Amino acid sequence: MRLSRLRVVATKEFHDHLTSRRFLLIAVLLLLVVSIGLVGGMINYRTAVDRYAGTIGTVGESSADPGSATGVSLLDVFNSVGEQILLIGAILGIAMGFDLVTREKEGGSLKLLLSHPIYRDEVINGKGLGGIGAIAGLIFVTFAVVLGVLLAFGVVPDGYEAFALVVLGLATLLLVVSYFSVALFISTISRTGGTALVAALVVFIVLSSLLPVFVDPNVVGVFMGPPPAPPSLSPPGLAGTQSVGAVEPALVPGSGNGSDVTGIEESQRYERELQAYEERRLSLEGVISLFSPTLNFRQVMRELNTPVLTSVASAGTGSGLPDESPAEPEAPMASVPNVVESILPNLIALLVIPALFFGLAYARFMRMDIR
Repeated sequence: MRLSRLRVVATKEFHDHLTSRRFLLIAVLLLLVVSIGLVGGMINYRTAVDRYAGTIGTVGESSADPGSATGVSLLDVFNSVGEQILLIGAILGIAMGFDLVTREKEGGSLKLLLSHPIYRDEVINGKGLGGIGAIAGLIFVTFAVVLGVLLAFGVVPDGYEAFALVVLGLATLLLVVSYFSVALFISTISRTGGTALVAALVVFIVLSSLLPVFVDPNVVGVFMGPPPAPPSLSPPGLAGTQSVGAVEPALVPGSGNGSDVTGIEESQRYERELQAYEERRLSLEGVISLFSPTLNFRQVMRELNTPVLTSVASAGTGSGLPDESPAEPEAPMASVPNVVESILPNLIALLVIPALFFGLAYARFMRMDIR
């Protein structure tokens, strides 16, 4: 594989995507939906901040952060934008990749291309890199629009909000690339573009809708069975014989019959069994979540919003006395290492789908019969 030929293929694919009516239509739709949702969210944010400013204006100057005091944060706006990106981004990835190979195979251009001095790995790698480059460019433009709208409203993100915006952009890129790689693989195993589109939509429904259902604790319990039953506090044979307010022998230390020791042992055994059950349940949920870009993307958004929710709760615990020091506005920045640690597994999981399906697309394309 020569980098010069790979660069030529990737540049051609990148240009084809940017000039494709399908890509431009979805890009305009994405920017339009994000802009409308962002403007609506910013109007609500400014209204809440102005209401808070009018309230404290009659009391005196306050150094508390308006976002913390009102319970409203820019991250709420980011979350609403993220939910809109979630659906349109997945559609964008599928639309860009479902016919990358089938279109050229049906038109005969793939056979003509491979008749030139170019290797198959350069073709499939170039198609992948060109598509990822177009996606990255669109995501960059989208979040530049988000930042522009914020500045137009006179709102400058603080350190943590800027960090959250960058992480959300990275997660969005990985989300779209995940569905792009799925569609690219399906394009290599399908005979026609219509078949590839239907198959890609089926996989999208499975990854985005069905897998999240299996993460529900009630559904997971169907596969794992019921949790361990708690031990009975009453000794056998005494159920229903005690009067109201009587003390159970199992709870009376030194009763002489060993029931207190038995009760402690049963409680400890129940705690061990329950902990083991929860560990197995979390492990199963983790395996299922590993293959769902939608679940991991939402988990990233949830973890990014956690420090702000914590600071809002902490801000409401003060007594409101004049000599009480206000909450520090930069408190969420102290949680950046914790947030990075919590979202790192989800970001890594978002890399699993692209790596897996692009590897499958590479292996399939290298063995494909072009005749």
